[in-house]
Amino acid sequence: MTRSQAVQGLFDKLLKQVELAEPASQERIEVVQQQVGFHFSQEYRDFLLFSNGAEGPIGEHGYIQLWALEDLVEFNLGYAVQEFAPGIFLFGSDGGDDAFGFDLRDPGMPVIRIPFIPMSNDLVVQIAPTFIRFLAMQTGIEAGDPRRDAERGAVELD
Repeated sequence: MTRSQAVQGLFDKLLKQVELAEPASQERIEVVQQQVGFHFSQEYRDFLLFSNGAEGPIGEHGYIQLWALEDLVEFNLGYAVQEFAPGIFLFGSDGGDDAFGFDLRDPGMPVIRIPFIPMSNDLVVQIAPTFIRFLAMQTGIEAGDPRRDAERGAVELD
């Protein structure tokens, strides 16, 4: 099993309840990375290549909106993220009061939760060290390390 197949299997399992979109192209991802001025994590790029955004119920009681690549710049500007929470880059929400994003102030770019109103770095809560762990937490499934799992040729979540 290739790394790509392992990662796709992982996303299939983690996102089985949500409505998926057509995959983004590698070229479009590169353009948006240039626009925002940083490189997305490999896991997040893998997600965009799997589904360019997603929305729906996740886990037992949750809801998730993962914004399409084309919306990332517009939504971060619209919510004035750099004004109210410098160093944060939003990629989605819980469909309610809270946004999900990456903390660019940390080299590991952990996933954070922040309220839309009031948006402030004082209210940032780190919720997962990686994008895959974030999805796993939302679903209640424990995810392994996709790089290690791909090298072993398996993705085991059960």
